[in-house]
Parts: sequence; C-alpha cells; structure tokens
Amino acid sequence: VQQEAAGVFPHGGGIAIAVIKNGDVLLNKGYGLRDRERNLPVTSETVFETCSLTKGFTSAALMMALEKKKIDLRQPINASKNVLTLNDPAISEKVSIMDILSPRTGLPAYDLVWYWGSLNREEFLRTVANLPLVTAAFRNTFLYSNLLYGAIGHLFEEIVGESWESSISRKIFKPLRMNSSSFQPSSHETNTAIPYIGTAPTNRIDTTSIAAAGGIRSSLEDMTRWLAFLLNEGKTLGGEQLLSKSS
Repeated sequence: VQQEAAGVFPHGGGIAIAVIKNGDVLLNKGYGLRDRERNLPVTSETVFETCSLTKGFTSAALMMALEKKKIDLRQPINASKNVLTLNDPAISEKVSIMDILSPRTGLPAYDLVWYWGSLNREEFLRTVANLPLVTAAFRNTFLYSNLLYGAIGHLFEEIVGESWESSISRKIFKPLRMNSSSFQPSSHETNTAIPYIGTAPTNRIDTTSIAAAGGIRSSLEDMTRWLAFLLNEGKTLGGEQLLSKSS
C-alpha cells in the first residue's frame, strides 16, 4: 500500500491512508502534498473534508438518542408536532427518521439547492417543502438525499433536545478523542488540505445548509479512531461502550 500510495500523485496531490486489522492500526500515514504552493506534506493530522462520511456520525448520534429513548426511528417525525413538511401531505404525515436515513422518502437529490450558497434554517425547510417528490417512490425506491440529512441537522435540537453540533461533539468527538474534528474551517488550523481542481486551488464548498449530511472536517488520526470504534462494535479503544452492538 505504501509503495502504491507514494506514486499516486507525482504532480503534487495528497492522500492520507489508514489500515486497521483485528483492532491493530497497521498503517496511518499521509502521502503527497496538502499545499502545493508551499510544498507542505500531508500528515496523519492533516484536516480534510469528510463529505458524506458525516452521515455515519449523524446516524450514530441518532442511535444514541434512540438508546436513551429520546426518539423513535419508525414513528412519524410529525407525530406530535409538524416539524418537517414535504410536497405531499400524505407522505408528510407518514415520513419517519428511518425513511430519511435510508433514504426512501421519494425526494431526489436536488443538490443545486444548497451547492451554490447557504440557506438559513427557515429558508432551507421552506425550500424542501416545495420540492416535487418522485411519484410512488416513498418507501419503494432508494433516492440519495443530502437535503433530508441536512433537514435532520436543522431539526436535531427539536427532535432530540440537543443541537446536532453539540451532540456530535459531546457524544462522539470527545470520548473518541477526535481533537482535530470540527464543523467549520478555523483560523487556528495550520495543517489543512487545500482543495484543488486539477492543479489549480479552488474554493471550498459551503456545506452549512447540509452540515449533518456532509459538514464534518477531520484528520486521518481522528478518522482512524472513528473506524476503530465502528469495527469494535460501539466501543472506544479504551473499552468504553458508546453504542450497543445491535445499534
């Protein structure tokens, strides 16, 4: 793996790789450059966008809330109060957290809604409510949706009793010692991978609207701890059970 990775980016790109086997970290290393202009290398502490790997954190936080009996995955999300409206009254009455996480709501991607700019909570939920659904797709068809994971993030405090950011930080980042992980770029970061298209640096995409779908930033060091937690069936490397094996 090391020999292959070392030759992948001859023009100065970068990658960070970890390999875990039977609980042991066999490889945890960066290759190539995180900043081509300054010739700075990728290390295991370099911060990257995790993109849709964020969804696993959102799901884990919801499973933790389920184990505390704060939510019911299968109960309609609007059972006690209307918090999420979709463009079909019958589906709005039935849609559950399980449907959103699956995702099988009938809402297509519509990624251009968030891609070119950040919407505030009210604008975001109002826009989602007006987007057409695919006919007869509810609970019948897998349709990948960043928007509804994003909606869960906006509704997290209302559903669970704690904000999405607070829940992820307190229940996952802190016990797993994911100290490099965050939700927004920080002025204090000194080891960050610059995004490129080809050889040209490019602007970061603003994922604020869909943070719960793709907003976490993390390092290989931290993500190795996250991977070990998943492979260890809900336990930290120190043996603390954060999530049950069944969850």
